[in-house]
Amino acid sequence: MSNITSFQQRLEQSRAAKGGQRAAEQQHWDTLVARVDEPVVARMIVSFFDHAPTEKLKQPGLYLRAKLVLSDSFASEATRAKQANRAVVRTVSEYLGAAGYFFYRCVRLPFRAVRDLAAIARRRRPVNRPLFHH
Repeated sequence: MSNITSFQQRLEQSRAAKGGQRAAEQQHWDTLVARVDEPVVARMIVSFFDHAPTEKLKQPGLYLRAKLVLSDSFASEATRAKQANRAVVRTVSEYLGAAGYFFYRCVRLPFRAVRDLAAIARRRRPVNRPLFHH
């Protein structure tokens, strides 16, 4: 059997299946089709079609569109997550840098004081340099 023949058979089966839907069910499908660009609705459609493969054959375009919406939303969520991670890393590195500088400033002052006191004790302090210079 050629691919064209099998495609025609599947197309006829799909048309026959669509013709048999009830009006209320068709109304719900129309609502879902109108909102397929929303990731939540697309996730519902893909989940439904994954659990009902025969239904997937009836509306393959809707399934593919929902899969595309999900892949786009996944990519945007991944980008958003990367940006959030970068922001956290940047904030943590800024805090660590500030803490390191504060530690340096706190440790530097006593060493300078000891150095100046040692210079006074040895009486070698230069005249032009002030005592406990910061």
